[in-house]
Amino acid sequence: MITPFSGGVDSCFTVYRHHYGIGSRLQRHLTTAVMAHGLDIPLHQPEVFENAKR
Repeated sequence: MITPFSGGVDSCFTVYRHHYGIGSRLQRHLTTAVMAHGLDIPLHQPEVFENAKR
């Protein structure tokens, strides 16, 4: 199962929730996260995106 990952609080919680099986009956075994520039961090802020990748 793949999830989009922005590096923000919502995506971190999504990974946490599925990993530990909390808060939902719809737990999935996540195997991959895709981090895409432009979802939460604007394209004109590449330095912020680089920091988020760390």
